[in-house]
Amino acid sequence: LDLIKEYRNMFLVSIIVPSLAGLLYALIATSLFRANVIIIANQEEGESLTNLSRQYSSLAALAGVNIGGGTGAVDKTDRSLAILTSRSFIEEFVQGQDIRKHLFSYLWDSKQNRWKEGEPTAAQTYKLLISNVVNVDVDRRTNLITLSVTWEDPVLAAQWANQIIKAINKKIREQEINEYQKSINFIQAQLDASKATSASLDSVMFNLIEELTKKIMIANVREEYAFKIIDPAVVPDQKYAPSKRNIVIISFIVGLFMSVFSIIII
Repeated sequence: LDLIKEYRNMFLVSIIVPSLAGLLYALIATSLFRANVIIIANQEEGESLTNLSRQYSSLAALAGVNIGGGTGAVDKTDRSLAILTSRSFIEEFVQGQDIRKHLFSYLWDSKQNRWKEGEPTAAQTYKLLISNVVNVDVDRRTNLITLSVTWEDPVLAAQWANQIIKAINKKIREQEINEYQKSINFIQAQLDASKATSASLDSVMFNLIEELTKKIMIANVREEYAFKIIDPAVVPDQKYAPSKRNIVIISFIVGLFMSVFSIIII
């Protein structure tokens, strides 16, 4: 205390300067907003197909037919989440929505409608989105999935969050329709090539084709194929970061320790 009294001017300056610097940063820093969309993985439909896959698993494996069933619910959710955070899907989404110029606005010349120093690469875009913009949180207890988009424009944050779910549903739906169709074509080719198969085996093959056709029909009519939206993202009215109060408090504490430490050193 005696040292602080002796060097009180230095003590006050060491506290005031960092506090003012923190306050200035809090005032000029870009405000970020977070939009959340809550989703849940859609359960796989087609119980009869699942029963067939269990009953004739060896036949389905021999034919190379992917018809789900068993532990498909968990595996399918993890697979969908992996696609959601994959580099290829992120790049498709960025190109489809034309949002690269928003992500790298400091490199985009809006007047001349072109990049100043070359367009950012797919790797740079993926790193920025996964590190700072898009976040996926899975609650294993309730199976609810929260996809968050943090951006300086609250309207764009809400739009991107909803559009990402729409895009991933479309991509997974198209992939699985393609897989089911390939399976049907393969089974039909096997039926055409094997004229001397038993009636029971033919019946199983036709049942598989029927159930795969049903799954294609379900995929075509269900837009929320992989993920069902529980609570869509809305435009946030309060900023997510930075917190001016926390910045000022931390700056004050840092200034306090720096001043005491400096006085002791002197």
